[in-house]
Amino acid sequence: MIVEDLDLEVLAKSRGRGLQALKLDKCSGFSTDGLLHVGRLCRQLRTLFLEESLIIEKDGQWLHEIAINISFLDTLNFYMTNLVRVCFEDLELTVRNCLYLASVKVRDSEILDLVGFFRAASVLEEFCGSSVNEEPEMYAAVSFPPRLCCLGLTYIRNNKLF
Repeated sequence: MIVEDLDLEVLAKSRGRGLQALKLDKCSGFSTDGLLHVGRLCRQLRTLFLEESLIIEKDGQWLHEIAINISFLDTLNFYMTNLVRVCFEDLELTVRNCLYLASVKVRDSEILDLVGFFRAASVLEEFCGSSVNEEPEMYAAVSFPPRLCCLGLTYIRNNKLF
């Protein structure tokens, strides 16, 4: 499905105050500029689902806007997208500010880059989108949240798990 930035801007301006879920599954035609409107205006958002969408990435500011403006988010999914400019600090800020964030699925990243995220994610139950590329002793710093019951790793080097 084709979704344009203008569509997201109109949606955020007209329905942003009450919008609780935005699911753009396998969509294209929009950029991170469109997601900026969502992050700035949809303060009641509980679900942001972008899985397998082809998003024109201009920067990672959209996630920062979500982190500072939305506190009710319980599901964040940008798994299998082309978003590479996501700042891990913004992901950590998101989980600190969204007290109900129970499910996070991200584009593939090294799990060692998410140590702070996992420490801050006290209510996280589901996480997907990380890889294990280093030797097992490198992962001593990784501590998973107590409620985590579903962990989706995308790659494990040499069939070794920490």
